[in-house]
Amino acid sequence: MYNIKPIKKEYEDIYTKDFINPNTVVFYINNGDTLYLNDGTYVYRNQLIRSNNGFKTFSPISGTFNIKKGLIIIKNDFKEKSKTGNNVLDDIFKLKKEDILNSIEKYGLLCDNYLLKDIFNKKYNLLLLNFTNSLVNHYGNRRLVIRHAKELLDTCDLLRKELKVKTIVCFDGLDKEICKLINGIEGLYPKLIINYVDEYYPYTTSLLIKKKYLKEYKNKILYLDTLTTYKIYNVLKRGIQSDHKYISITGTGINNEKILVKVKYGTTISELLKKIVGKNYKNFDYYINNPFTKEKIDNINYYTVDDDIDVIYVENKVKQVSHNCIKCGKCLEVCPIHINPRSKDKSKCIKCGSCNRVCPSNINLLEVTNHE
Repeated sequence: MYNIKPIKKEYEDIYTKDFINPNTVVFYINNGDTLYLNDGTYVYRNQLIRSNNGFKTFSPISGTFNIKKGLIIIKNDFKEKSKTGNNVLDDIFKLKKEDILNSIEKYGLLCDNYLLKDIFNKKYNLLLLNFTNSLVNHYGNRRLVIRHAKELLDTCDLLRKELKVKTIVCFDGLDKEICKLINGIEGLYPKLIINYVDEYYPYTTSLLIKKKYLKEYKNKILYLDTLTTYKIYNVLKRGIQSDHKYISITGTGINNEKILVKVKYGTTISELLKKIVGKNYKNFDYYINNPFTKEKIDNINYYTVDDDIDVIYVENKVKQVSHNCIKCGKCLEVCPIHINPRSKDKSKCIKCGSCNRVCPSNINLLEVTNHE
């Protein structure tokens, strides 16, 4: 069984930076979008700018709203003017199910590209909240747990009570700091089942946690991750949609430094990298989330910060040369679901990329069908 324990200094020497004042933010206009502002008008931070079948986008900055070639481009005036007040609910446990549904509908929250309101209206046998760190180098997820553990657990307990469903919360059992933190407060939540996951599979922990409970609870599982749960807390407690997230940046191009950046949604990846990497940012190759699945960003001007980007790898440009398979068996050893990555049948493959990570012949085993 593939079990990696974090190295002792994994969470040391992480540089934290804020980039919450980009020059512009950009959102692509999709079919069916309803826009609420005209070209050239002023937009406030947290103001609704578009909707599409219940999904809503709020401006993360204040400035000038422009429409150009299928894009919403907001030019920052750096004043952070907001139309919304700072109304904070003193106790979220006063909320009932109807209040929760109304709030997540008002702000158009999504989970796996589905509206949370529609998801919450279904009947479940289990509410499963996964707060483990399923991506290597995804320090932002851990930052949310460390800084907002009580807020996350309050949200879990509220949902358990109002949805009337058994609730399991999973934390990273290999992270001593998180374990100590949760141990100190879990007594406040006697009706939550808190599990510590002590096996770690790079890039697939979330998927395997889901599979563990699917059969027992007859596929009727409401699954939420750390970021989604924190977004729910924000709309319930503060009445605002989150306008930023954390992105980790690392790689050989920046001497394997570990940088955690607080960045506004809609920020272009090119502007972010120019700020973090420097003026020579165009001289590197970039990969997102899992570098072993070869998910390369070919045009950094096209990508913007959204919930699909958690880690960016800055890599020196190196021509990768593949060689013939030497039948070392390393790919077999690391596969978390125990299939042969060199076989023709890939139907059970979960595309974690673990085989690519260890292959000494530099074969992309996710794309090819056989290397016998």
